[in-house]
Amino acid sequence: MGHADAAERYYAISIAADWAHVTAAGAWVGSLVFLALAMRSLAASDAAGDAAATLIEWFHPVAVVSAGVLLVSGTVGVWLRVEHLADLFRSEYGTLFGIKIGFTLVVASIGFFHSRSGARLARRGGPSAMVRSLVAEVVVAVMVIAATAVLVGTSPPMEGMGP
Repeated sequence: MGHADAAERYYAISIAADWAHVTAAGAWVGSLVFLALAMRSLAASDAAGDAAATLIEWFHPVAVVSAGVLLVSGTVGVWLRVEHLADLFRSEYGTLFGIKIGFTLVVASIGFFHSRSGARLARRGGPSAMVRSLVAEVVVAVMVIAATAVLVGTSPPMEGMGP
C-alpha cells in the first residue's frame, strides 16, 4: 500500500482512497486491454462492425465510472500526501506526479475520442478501424502505470523540505 499505509493522518481514508484508485485503474486498463484484444480478434471479419461497436458501447460506462473514481481518489491521495501544492513544483515527487498526470491526460483524450466516435467508426469501418487507437490507449495507460510505480517509490514532499 506504499504511501497510503504510511499516512500519519486519516489512515482509513488513505487506505480506502488507495484501494479505490488501484481498483478503478485495474478495471479501466484491464477492460481496455480485453477490448483491444477483442478488436484484434474481430478484425479478421469486417462484418463484425456491429459486434465491435457493441463492445465499445459496453466498455464506455466502465471507463467513465473508473475515471471518476480515479479523479476523486487521486485528489484525496494528493491532499493526504502533499501539504502544500507548491511543493509539487520543487520536488522529484512533483515531477513524477506531473509526468503521470501528462500521460493520464493523453489516455483520457484518447478515451474521450473513443467514447464519441469509437462505436460509429467500428460500425462503418469494422473492428480494424479501432485496433490502432485502442492499442495506443493501452500503451499510454501502461505508461501511466509505470509512472505510478516509480511515484510510489518516491517520498512525497513534506513540511520543511528544501528545494
